[in-house]
Amino acid sequence: MDEPLNMAGVPRSKRGTWMQTFSGRFYPLDPRPEEFEIEDIALSLSRINRYNGHNDAPLSVAQHSVQCVDLAVSDNMDIDVLRYMLMHDATEAYVGDMVRPLKSIIPQYAVIEAAVWEACMIRFEIEPIDPDIVKHYDNLACAWEKRDLCTSYEHWPFMPKVPDALPRMKAWTARKAERMFITTFNDLWGDTWE
Repeated sequence: MDEPLNMAGVPRSKRGTWMQTFSGRFYPLDPRPEEFEIEDIALSLSRINRYNGHNDAPLSVAQHSVQCVDLAVSDNMDIDVLRYMLMHDATEAYVGDMVRPLKSIIPQYAVIEAAVWEACMIRFEIEPIDPDIVKHYDNLACAWEKRDLCTSYEHWPFMPKVPDALPRMKAWTARKAERMFITTFNDLWGDTWE
């Protein structure tokens, strides 16, 4: 039997509207830990461009996430930080991305994103870490991206200085970004993952 549609033509079920993922269905307004699949996250994030695509070369969220891990590794951060940094943008695979200026004025998005993140943390056994650490590596990766792949951008205030030792960043293909995300996940979760 066909499910009724909401006003936007999206199928509804008892749990509300759902979205199609590569592996099945996901209910963004009723996220459940068991419905998160690492393959869905890697696939989606490897195809979502950072900065809404306003950069010199395509740069995926998956590549950004892996490079956040690389930055944390170079500082000898512990496994909880590394896992958190890989997954810190995982919600974007399910609720999309919204640029920072809009996030600050659309509070309902933050509520939905927080619920999806909480379920994601349970699913992948991600421990909370100091938000300042997340902000540091996220901003350091942004500064690195700006230096090499967003060169036409205006000056971004309050961004950290990119260490001279960091190599020139090159944009990965979607296939490479997906593969590197999965590889990094497997390295960090290892035999503890089912």
